[in-house]
Amino acid sequence: MGSKVVRKESVKKPGAPTRLWSYEDIRQVLEENTGIDNVEGIKVDLPEGHYHDMIRLSPKAFAEMKRLGFFISRGACFSGGVLSYLSNELRVLDWSNCHLQSLPSNFHGEKLVVFRMYQGCIKEIISRKFKSLTVMQFFVCKFLTKIPDLSSCSNLEKLDIVACENLVEVHASVGFLDKLDDLYLNGCPSLKSFPRHVKLRSLRYLTLLSCSKHQNFPPQIECKMELLSSIDLEALQYKNGLHPILGTSLLCLIRYL
Repeated sequence: MGSKVVRKESVKKPGAPTRLWSYEDIRQVLEENTGIDNVEGIKVDLPEGHYHDMIRLSPKAFAEMKRLGFFISRGACFSGGVLSYLSNELRVLDWSNCHLQSLPSNFHGEKLVVFRMYQGCIKEIISRKFKSLTVMQFFVCKFLTKIPDLSSCSNLEKLDIVACENLVEVHASVGFLDKLDDLYLNGCPSLKSFPRHVKLRSLRYLTLLSCSKHQNFPPQIECKMELLSSIDLEALQYKNGLHPILGTSLLCLIRYL
């Protein structure tokens, strides 16, 4: 019923409703830069028959959307130049097939709670004050090379990095996120740099799979990890048995269970 009400409001002026989820309306708003200040949320779901459509995002598509609180896009493909603006009111940024290599420089993300990208072109995440962030997830982002300094993300609870084939470095600050509950790294074969020191009091789940080049592991554990309940490390097999690094890792971590 709510969607019908919003759809009725948007017939004459697509940028007028506070929330947009009609694909055709969203496409018009983003391509023709017709969004206005009262838009608080956008959710893009591709309708049947539109799977090969491309949204040609205007660089100023979000320029007037000062109140935008969530942007969720599932499956749609985007093209266009560098984005000039994203609202600092954003709580959720969940964007698949994002063509951007980096976020706009004027986006500080202090209210961002969920930051998720899937099959995007994101290349760098400039360290921001994501002080409200609880979930950060990157899936199949082949241009991503490093996870930056996250020391300002004091509320981060979940960090998932999956199939980011060119990821080389996870910044040392990740080892000191006091509220981190779930650290998941899977399918990052280029990963070499992992935090040398770990002080993760809240950690429950640790997963490191298919990251065969990682170094600095096992880390030096600097606190009791009393909540740790699941450790999933890829046990690479050598002629003499278990990979020596992983064998040591298990012994080191089990002490803190």
